[in-house]
Amino acid sequence: MSAPRMFGLASLFHTFLMRIAREARDGGDGGDLTDAVTALMQIWDLHMAA
Repeated sequence: MSAPRMFGLASLFHTFLMRIAREARDGGDGGDLTDAVTALMQIWDLHMAA
């Protein structure tokens, strides 16, 4: 896997974790959780494109 692709995966995974953390912290309305799932789907798509 190329370095740019690995960086992209790491960046999306960080976004995923931060959205979940924000949702947990805020007790939220689900918006951050929805964003986390979107980031997870992007991670999967990028991984499958490899």
